[in-house]
Amino acid sequence: MDEFLEQLKKYAVDNNIPILQCDARTFIEQILLLKQPKTILEIGSAIGYSGIVMLNAAKKAHLTTIEKNAERVSLAIENFKKANLSERVNLIQGDAKDVLEELTNLKNGDAARVHGVSIGVSNESFSCADSGTLRAASPANYVISGSQKFDFIFLDGPKGQYANYFPFIKKLLADGGVLVADNVMLGTSGIKKLTNTQLIKKRQDFVDMIMNDDELITSIVPICDILSLSIKQT
Repeated sequence: MDEFLEQLKKYAVDNNIPILQCDARTFIEQILLLKQPKTILEIGSAIGYSGIVMLNAAKKAHLTTIEKNAERVSLAIENFKKANLSERVNLIQGDAKDVLEELTNLKNGDAARVHGVSIGVSNESFSCADSGTLRAASPANYVISGSQKFDFIFLDGPKGQYANYFPFIKKLLADGGVLVADNVMLGTSGIKKLTNTQLIKKRQDFVDMIMNDDELITSIVPICDILSLSIKQT
């Protein structure tokens, strides 16, 4: 598995695709080894690198992961297959805010509206249909129900959207669940790249939200481009 992950890492670097940096990967692996979640939600699949890392650390977990970019979705599907993890993955293609809102709005009786396609069975991902519901092209092995909560959520999508995602993510996070967000502040590798003051403010808005939320216990972790770690109190 380590050799395969190194191949993915090289591909990502060669093609300018952002993935977990080494220290961030180790930090997340440590949390997952301790927590051993059963359900994981990831916002930002990219090519599947972080999803593979998380499933390798949480041996009994099932991953629901969201990615908007069609080319990356195809790569992620192939990479999950090569890692023999397909049966533990539901890949949703769509805008993360739309998908998160749809998942949040599901009621207990709405389980049939959202079906997960096990990519070991189908090469097709979820898609976010025009009707506002998530639809799959074939029958599912795994169903996301209205009562679905996630034990661990990894937020690594568009950084300027973190604050917009947060209300939905908080509802989807189980009591006692863990939220890790990547790139929440300027780290050393990003300090020369990020000059957009509006984007900086949006990142800060998200940090303010998680730091000031009474239901969360949050720490800022000063590694790589800075992560946040939040635990939802029971």
